[in-house]
Amino acid sequence: MDAEDKKKLLQITMIRWAENNSTQRTMRSDNRRILQNSKSENSWQDDFTLVLKNSRGKLTKNKKRVLNQIWNNYK
Repeated sequence: MDAEDKKKLLQITMIRWAENNSTQRTMRSDNRRILQNSKSENSWQDDFTLVLKNSRGKLTKNKKRVLNQIWNNYK
């Protein structure tokens, strides 16, 4: 499995997590409902945005660290 396949697998895994855990919504101070993973300090939406941003371009050491951290939160 190459790096592109792993990035797609992470995106799919996060989408499946969101579908299976749709009841884990919390309210922000601006009255927006968000999905919150207890293992992550960011919301699901913020984590998914990071995955999409880090999936573009060359995979650097810093990008790999961020993607691995997110993978461990949602696997």
